[in-house]
Formats: sequence, C-alpha cells, structure tokens
Amino acid sequence: MPSDSPASAAPDFRRLAIVVAIGVAVYWVVPRPESVSDEGWRLTGVFASAIAGLMLRPLPGGFAQATIDHVMNLLQCVRPREKP
Repeated sequence: MPSDSPASAAPDFRRLAIVVAIGVAVYWVVPRPESVSDEGWRLTGVFASAIAGLMLRPLPGGFAQATIDHVMNLLQCVRPREKP
C-alpha cells in the first residue's frame, strides 16, 4: 500500500532532472532530420520527455506530470513564429 506520509509526496529531483535532460538532449544533441521542421523537432523533445516522465514518475501522481507536459506543449504553440 502506498504511504500517505508527506515525505512520499515530495518530488524526486534526480528523476525530474533525467526527464528534463532527455527533452534537452533530443532537441539540442540529436541531429534533426532535414525533413522535420524546427518546431516539429522541439515537439519531439517535449514528447520524449513526457514519455520518460510517465515511466520514471518524478512527481507524485500522474496528473501533475500530465499538466506540466500540456503546459510545455502550449508554450511551444503560443510562441510567435518567425517568417522565413
């Protein structure tokens, strides 16, 4: 049975750092294919970190992780696009 103590509700910052590092690594380290736009590759990084977050569970409860993932997605979509 899960414990209801306050210590079990604290985020695991090591796992959270791994989740963030995966998203950053996909966007800045892994070479982007020519057929994928910059926005698409950034969204791939957000998606990869969301999947890692669901697997590693750095935050208590799935709702918090899903909320952070949706906010990151919205921030990517709201940002004004640069015209070529």
